[in-house]
Amino acid sequence: MKNSQRISILRHLAQGKPITPLIAFKKFSCMTASQRIAELKREGWPIISRMVKVGDKRVAEYRLEGAQ
Repeated sequence: MKNSQRISILRHLAQGKPITPLIAFKKFSCMTASQRIAELKREGWPIISRMVKVGDKRVAEYRLEGAQ
């Protein structure tokens, strides 16, 4: 399952769309987005992250550097 989640997240990022843990959960049933992102980074994908405010919380938002 984690391989298909990783591929789905990568495809999402490659379309130039950012992803947060909530988006990963809703779209791909992935409860461990940070782990999937870490795996992609270890594979060499240039993923950048920043903290964004969602409601009253701050969460990580990930983007693929250079994706359009």
